[in-house]
Amino acid sequence: MNITPVILCGGFGSRLWPSSRLTYPKPCLTLTENDLSLLQQTLVRIAHLNLNAPIIVCNQIHRFVIAQQLESLKSTHAYLTNTRILLEPEARNTAPAITLAALESLQETPEETLLVLPADHSILWDESYDQSIVKAHQLAQQNKLVTFGIKPTQAETGYGYIKAGLDNNVLAFIEKPSLAKANEYIQKDDYLWNSGMFAFKANTFLNELKTYEKRIYQACASAFNERKQDDDFIRIGSQAFKSCPSNSIDYALMEQTKVAKVVPFYCDWQDLGNWSAVYDQTAKDKKANCLIGDIISHDTKSCLVKSESRLVATLGIENLVIIETADAVLVMNKDKSQDMSKLITQLKQTNRSEYLIKQATAKD
Repeated sequence: MNITPVILCGGFGSRLWPSSRLTYPKPCLTLTENDLSLLQQTLVRIAHLNLNAPIIVCNQIHRFVIAQQLESLKSTHAYLTNTRILLEPEARNTAPAITLAALESLQETPEETLLVLPADHSILWDESYDQSIVKAHQLAQQNKLVTFGIKPTQAETGYGYIKAGLDNNVLAFIEKPSLAKANEYIQKDDYLWNSGMFAFKANTFLNELKTYEKRIYQACASAFNERKQDDDFIRIGSQAFKSCPSNSIDYALMEQTKVAKVVPFYCDWQDLGNWSAVYDQTAKDKKANCLIGDIISHDTKSCLVKSESRLVATLGIENLVIIETADAVLVMNKDKSQDMSKLITQLKQTNRSEYLIKQATAKD
């Protein structure tokens, strides 16, 4: 299959603070029992498919940690040898990031299928993963814009939904629903979670983008034309890119195009967007605890406790998230995971360095 993976690494992942920081983003974290980071897991998961070398899109401030994690895999995964890393001067959401990757792909093999994968998903591989990619590739080669829809396993209000029709048609994109609506959707076979994964040819994507969001195309094309090679990185023109509207691929294109298709995806999939999602995805002990790192617990139930630099001991607690790093500790009710933005806002407003970087040792 002539497929080039496009790996999106632009997200900071603020809801996973204090493990994630502005200079050490979520894709680089090791959050599951697997010793690999989320980015590395994404690259390894597709390595057996005999794909082209990936295109990675990331923020320029993350370039060295991304390159380091990539380099550690090259000796065992040859397809990564000629990976191209595109550097965004600043975050502009998924539509501009994918546009840059599409423009880059046209420099070598214009008829390839781009397989767009966020670098921060947790997926338990099975054969259906490969089967979905093959089907999406076939549709992409017919000049369709393909999205992957996850078969829901629970009434989830944190995800958008896709209503699917016959012949892989997309009937509707649906915003994050109420709990009542989510319970209604899970009873039906034609509602899928919107995964944020896509497949299409670069020219198909760019032609549709010119029709529905020409400003993004023009700004990205100008920025890409100003690109410069900087060792292992491709730097995009800064001033032109700053003029680009910030928008997701869903809003900018997928909800407007007439050539959208959806491929059902049946793997065990999780968007690890917050600590509650990490808890759901991680193995638990007999008391429903996820204990990661140097932990001693007693009379502790339904908690996520993660230690990065020292012993953490718990006694008589329930339904908490406790995340310890060398310079910060988070203690939170597990049900408040979606509200992390309130803490992040306060960290930024008070100019706390812990928002930006991790200290190497604990503070006295």
